[in-house]
Amino acid sequence: MVFQLTKRLAFPDPHWGDPDGLLAIGGDLSVDRLILAYSNGIFPWYAFREKVIQWWCPLQRFVIFPEEIHISHSMRTLMNKNKYKVTFNHAFKQVIRNCSKLRIEQEGAWLGEEMIEAYIRMYEQNLAASVEVWENDKLVGGLYGVTLGTCFFGESMFSLVPSASKLALIRLAQLLHAHGAGNHLINAGGDIIACGGGPSGFGWKIGLQDPRRQGRLLTSFFLQDGAVATSGNYESLSPLGRGRAHILSPATAEAAAGTLSASAFAPSAMEADAMSTALFVMPSDYRRDYMRMKNNAACYVVSKSGNHEKIGKLALL
Repeated sequence: MVFQLTKRLAFPDPHWGDPDGLLAIGGDLSVDRLILAYSNGIFPWYAFREKVIQWWCPLQRFVIFPEEIHISHSMRTLMNKNKYKVTFNHAFKQVIRNCSKLRIEQEGAWLGEEMIEAYIRMYEQNLAASVEVWENDKLVGGLYGVTLGTCFFGESMFSLVPSASKLALIRLAQLLHAHGAGNHLINAGGDIIACGGGPSGFGWKIGLQDPRRQGRLLTSFFLQDGAVATSGNYESLSPLGRGRAHILSPATAEAAAGTLSASAFAPSAMEADAMSTALFVMPSDYRRDYMRMKNNAACYVVSKSGNHEKIGKLALL
């Protein structure tokens, strides 16, 4: 379902949007609305030539955790040469206009003047930031995004020389990691990483969604210094099982059957994500043997028959 926004500063529940993530149209690009949007995982994205603002909130996102970023041997070699200089917030307007210029002729280009001016207003209120890569005095790459709390929401990047945008991303990750907060929770469309003990000191209270009833929780638990990821096709399939499944069985090349959702709990987000997908597609008889090979990990699996299986140390509330 796609909603029509009015002048009222509000957004509908992201779970009510279309399966592809489109949530609403209309509204405006004021700073207040953008703050509300990003605070709820919603962002504007539309072909500027169509002049209809679209608001998106896909329930699954790509998330980079600064401490987990991998630097390849070739990138380390490039960085050690000190060929490029990296700065922060020295040329926001140049960065965003370069991002727009490189894609302006493409069909569906979204970074038009209205969007550029909106993000510049965010930058002027310290709610957006840029990373610049320079070769001598020439800007050759960079990226920009929205900054709220300890999170950075990357919007776009550009490169005029090989690997310039990669270098900007790596330096940004290193900066965030060096200045990261020790007590925080990141929710990326259902995949969660928790650091510290939360407000209570006993951990962050997390709920698992019921795959059969939208908006209802199966159970809840405390998570501290770890991550949880959930895999399932229920967000992309209709109640009759029709639609596009994003997880396929390696045995049949069709939508994985027999399991509604599989949640994995692990020390890192990368491991939790890989485990949840593996648990979702594997036969139920293999799960306990698989989990025995995983240290400091647990899982919670819901089958289509209605069975709930918990493996590992997991303190449910």
